[in-house]
Amino acid sequence: MEKFNCGWEFMMEGAVDWQPVTLPHDWLIKDARNLYKDGVGCYRKKFLPDEFKNGERIFLRFDGVYQDSCVYVNGAKAGEWKNGYTAFSHEITEFLKAGENEILMKVNYESPNTRWYSGAGIYRDCWLVRKNAAHFKQDGIYVSTRKSDGGTWRVEIDAEVESAGQEYEVRHSIGTEVENPRLWDIESPELYELTSELTVSGQVVDTVV
Repeated sequence: MEKFNCGWEFMMEGAVDWQPVTLPHDWLIKDARNLYKDGVGCYRKKFLPDEFKNGERIFLRFDGVYQDSCVYVNGAKAGEWKNGYTAFSHEITEFLKAGENEILMKVNYESPNTRWYSGAGIYRDCWLVRKNAAHFKQDGIYVSTRKSDGGTWRVEIDAEVESAGQEYEVRHSIGTEVENPRLWDIESPELYELTSELTVSGQVVDTVV
C-alpha cells in the first residue's frame, strides 16, 4: 500500500486555473467567514504507474472525502461514494493504460449537512493499493467475541475473499507469544494483533494485520 498524497492539483468547478495541493486538503476552511458555501471541488493527479505483475489488481483507497465524490480514471467513471465519514476503495485496474494516467475526483459539498464543521474535499490520506488476483477484500476482516453455553468465550473471525476462481485457504493468528488471550475491559485493557493470511497453492498471496 503506497501513500498517494503528493502531486495533486485542485480547482473549484467553473474556475480556470489548477493549483498544486498535498493531501489531506480542505477547501472550505480557506474562507472562515463563509463555511456554508456550496460548491464542487475538483482534484486531479497525473502519474506513471510502476510495472504491474500479471493478474495484479490496483485500487485507490480514500480514508475520508467530504461529501459526495465521484472518481474518473483517464476519463472513465471508476466509482462514486456518498458517505463523507467512511473510508472507501475503487478498483481502477481496467482503466489504467501504459504511460501517463490521470485521476480526476469531483467532490460535491452541499450545506447544511452536519451538526459540526466537516470541511470539504479529500480531508484524509489517499493510497494506491496493489493486490494479487486472489486477495482479501478491502476492510473485509471481521472479528467478534461470543459467550458459549459453558461460560467460555470464543473469538469468531470472518473474511471476505476475492478468489479469482482459485482454490485458497485462510489462516488467522492472534499475536505470536499469546498463550491465554483475555477479553478487553477497562480494568484490563488487553489488546492483541490479528494476522490474516490468504494462501493459494501453499503460497501466501495476501496478508492483513
